[in-house]
Amino acid sequence: MKTLFTAVSILILALLVPAANAGASLSVYGGANWTEPFDAGKIHFEPQIGSVMGVTLGTPLTSIDSDLSGQLDVSFRQNDIESDCFGGSDETLGFLANLVYRVPVGTFPLKPYVLGGVGIARRVIEVNTPWLSTYGATETGFAWQVGFGADYEIAEGVRLGAGYRRFEAPDVSRSVFGNLSTASGGNDSVVAEISFEL
Repeated sequence: MKTLFTAVSILILALLVPAANAGASLSVYGGANWTEPFDAGKIHFEPQIGSVMGVTLGTPLTSIDSDLSGQLDVSFRQNDIESDCFGGSDETLGFLANLVYRVPVGTFPLKPYVLGGVGIARRVIEVNTPWLSTYGATETGFAWQVGFGADYEIAEGVRLGAGYRRFEAPDVSRSVFGNLSTASGGNDSVVAEISFEL
């Protein structure tokens, strides 16, 4: 799935960068990701602290108000999951359209922002078992996120920042030993980000 994430990200950026408006920006972010525990039948799985990486392409929505911008966001999240007997992974590839609002703070160098986005995500849960090489479940569906953060201009056209994201991927449901089990798609991420004006 990481290879798919990389290929799709490069393709989208190659298509959109030439058409970007003045004031467009390219951002790369990454950090720690937490998902929620779940039960598969009588087996309890605890996700470990995982990772998130992503790339965004944003542009002001109007020439009048540059504080409001639109953003295309492609991200990949991965967490190992463990139980007393089994281990596995929980991975999510997301494609979202965000709205980002930069809070006006005058000449103050630290620029806060809030964001919200909707889109689609593909989630894959795989569990390694003693009797099967891999036991898995996949779900593709609606996804959304909200977040906030702040960044600082470290050089002309280059900003460094940090933020928080609440990302909701599709729930994954599957019958395990006759019992319906559901793994929530909730994710919490803390990220560092670097942005470049195009």
